[in-house]
This record gives sequence, structure tokens and C-alpha cells, in this order.
Amino acid sequence: MNLDLHKTPESAVGRWEAGLKHWPVVLGVPKGLEGACAGIASREGHLRPKTLCPGFLQGRPAETDVLARAMRVAPIWSFGSFFLVATVADSAVASGTGVAEAEMALNSAADRLDLHGEAYWLNCPRNESTASKKLAAQLLTSSNMPLRNSPSSYRLTLRLAGFEGRVMLLLGPSISIKERFAYRQADVGASINPVLAAAMVRLAPPVEGGAVLDPTCGSGTLLAERLACSGEAVALGIDRSPRAKRSFETNLHTDATAKLFRFRLGDGADPANWQNSTTVLANLPFGIRVRQSNQELEALYGGVLRNAADFLEADGRVIVASSFKTLLIQAFAQLSGQLRVLARYRAEMGGINYQIVVAARPRGE
Repeated sequence: MNLDLHKTPESAVGRWEAGLKHWPVVLGVPKGLEGACAGIASREGHLRPKTLCPGFLQGRPAETDVLARAMRVAPIWSFGSFFLVATVADSAVASGTGVAEAEMALNSAADRLDLHGEAYWLNCPRNESTASKKLAAQLLTSSNMPLRNSPSSYRLTLRLAGFEGRVMLLLGPSISIKERFAYRQADVGASINPVLAAAMVRLAPPVEGGAVLDPTCGSGTLLAERLACSGEAVALGIDRSPRAKRSFETNLHTDATAKLFRFRLGDGADPANWQNSTTVLANLPFGIRVRQSNQELEALYGGVLRNAADFLEADGRVIVASSFKTLLIQAFAQLSGQLRVLARYRAEMGGINYQIVVAARPRGE
């Protein structure tokens, strides 16, 4: 079933197809999931990108039509699509000549794409390289920039990213999280980033019919993303938080989706709240934000995975994420005879390192 949960608009900014002749197309993806996202791009978008560096995939020049669409409407499991308009050496940034190189490249891009004077946001995260941050500061104070800095209202993103002694200048259309994930009207604390969720749910193969279950569902993002791509028919979210219940119902109990998504207020470790499922998804709580002791978290992790082993259908998949690596690996180790680990990933998001484990219930268990 293909849900119309994503209301990603066609970008009205620039003539992006014109840029395909001049610059590589780069997709921003969750760090640590580059290989997985390349596989997703092949299955869902008929793209065969290669890993450029941590957090980025580069499209192949021959794939013109699909790359043009990726520039207009970025894949939902990515942070956006960009042209790689230039790379500037860290040494040039340090010497002061890098800003002139960057300005020249951006002027060329603005000319070819008819973007002179367009409003942009300069995105250079705090964990970026020193050279990237220095070049960002220089561009923000430059009087020769062809674009107009307007961080409160913009339709372009200039992303600076450093790797191997260079700074990449990535320019592309901006589509906000609110536009791309329009169903997320309400949220809860420590919610999963929706782009990470969209990539994570695709680590399990599609299933025609069947049910998805999330025992710590929060506002329902993992369930919404899974049903949007998997072919499964219904989803059950469990959470002990009344706030999660309110957020879940705000997001997913619309006229179009109320029959697909159900919420159960209760403990995700309690088997009484579970039902048979083809896929189990969970972003398990961790850290001081949840105000739970290690003993409580250990009981939750162990209970969730025991229930997954009991309620998963044969060949069903469980995909679990947490920043608490020790507890997660320990919980899977205790059920090694019932859940077979297929893959492990380490994804970085907002300064948090997530451990993601994909496991299956073998046939005959």
C-alpha cells in the first residue's frame, strides 16, 4: 500500500536540469548508512550512486533523468540533493585565497542556473572541519556573493562539508522537514530524525500485507515511514506516555490513515500489549533524557526483543536503534538462538552515535 504521507513539493527554484551538464549530483544521507542508502537508491530510484565521503553519495553522470528528479524532489531518505559546484583545499582556506575560489564557483553556478540574488541558507554544522567553518564565516561576510543570505526565509541551501583536506561546496534546493514530513504535526522528546527513520525502515525488505509493530513508538514516525514504503497493511504503536498517545493521534489518526495506525497505551516490554507482526521497529530510549536507570532500560531492551522473538512471523525482521550499544548487543546476544543478526550499522545523527541492528526470526523458530 502506497500511502500519500509525504507532501514533498516540486521545487520552483532555478533550472536544475541545466546543472547536470556541469556538476556532479550529491545526496546527503545519514552518516554510517551510505552503503545502505546506495542500495535503497538502486531499488527505489533506479540510481547507482557511489559513496563520496561519510554522509554523501555521488550520482553517476549517465543517469540524467533520475538525477534531474532527485534535484527537484530529494529522496525522502536523504537530507537533500545538491550540485557539487566546487572543492576548495584547506590550505587555500587557511591562506585566504579559498574565499575567492568559492565566490568564483558560486558565481558560475548562479549564472548557469539563473540564481543571482536568490535567498539561501548556509549550512555548516558544528561538527564540520575547521576549514569548512572558516570558509563559511568568510562567505557570510563577503560582498561578492551572488546569493543573498536569508536564514529565516530561503529556498536554496549552500552546504559546506570537509573531507580529506578539502571543503565541498554543495548547492541545492531547500525543502524543509515540515514540508517533506508533513504528517509530523506533533512530536515528543528525543524523537528520531525522520530522515534517519526513512532510511532505517528500508533496511528490511518490503512485505505484502502483514503488520508492523513499534513497542516504543513515540509520535509514530517509524510506523508512518514503514507503511509508506513496505506494502504492509496495518501498524500498531505501543508507548506508556500519554503525551506520545496524543502526538500519535494528531499525526496518524487522520481521515485517511486512522484505519491503518493503532495506538496502545502501555509497556512495550509487556507481551500482553503485542500482536503477531511481520516487522518490528524500535528506537529504544537511552541516556539521561529518559530518566530511566540502567536496570529499567535493561529490562525494557530484553523484554522488547523477547517479545519480538515470540511475535515475529517466520522470516520477519526486527530493526532496533539505540545509542546504548552495550545493552543492545547484550539483549541480542541473549536471544541469539531465536533472532539471527543480519547486519549492524553505526549511524551518526546530531552528534549522537546510533547503533542499528537488523535481525530475522528464522523459519521453524
